Amino acid sequence: MEQPKSKAITKTQENIRTLLGVHGIAGEVVTVSPARTTQELVEMGFSKNYSTIVAVGSDRHINKISTYLKGKKIALGIIPIEASELIHQLIGTSDIKEACEILKYRKLKEINMGLIEPNKYFLTQAELQSPFSVDIKLTVINPGFNSYEVNTKITEAIISRNLYLFLTDKNIGNNFLEKTWAKIIGKKVEDKESSIIKGRKIKIETEEPFPITMDGEIVAKTPIVASLCTRALKVITKSVRIREEKERKNEQAEN
Repeated sequence: MEQPKSKAITKTQENIRTLLGVHGIAGEVVTVSPARTTQELVEMGFSKNYSTIVAVGSDRHINKISTYLKGKKIALGIIPIEASELIHQLIGTSDIKEACEILKYRKLKEINMGLIEPNKYFLTQAELQSPFSVDIKLTVINPGFNSYEVNTKITEAIISRNLYLFLTDKNIGNNFLEKTWAKIIGKKVEDKESSIIKGRKIKIETEEPFPITMDGEIVAKTPIVASLCTRALKVITKSVRIREEKERKNEQAEN
């Protein structure tokens, strides 16, 4: 479990312990603290030959644990607390009760992970954000195919775990003063330019170093190389069986 940041999260963690007991899921429960880091707790799981490690917490906590499990035979279970929609989509639910239930059926899915070289793996996304347009140079490398370069301007670059690169320049079209005034008066301005690039490895360069963030934390500065790690992690996800049982219960309730 992630170190709780509020009384509400502490209460949620207590409820999760209860739910796991209801579903007959037994195991050792530990919490990250200044005295015991995420890495130390995961390595403790390795030493005890656990077959599953469950991350309970936010995107940042889940990403940290997945980094240490990358390439291992150990399965990752996820119970999200204040996590993003990307995590909810990955496991098939945003409901904590259902996330606990999913663990019982142990439906494993091998998924891809993104990597900001040399050692920043992620299940969600990495981002470059700027209030003004930035000149950016991209070198897209696809082994077995021709590599190519792209030079453009952006205000935002989002790197997905499948190494799709979403580029946006929100300052194209309407001039900056127009956009600023529209924001002040609450007017919606849709004008922007976007594009998508896909690769197995992408080098990102800017004239000045720009921070790359994951879950609000700076993990690198440009230039960076982002890589795709295929089938890097086994994750417990929602199974068809759970959906069928829920549909059956709903039908019974309606009748």
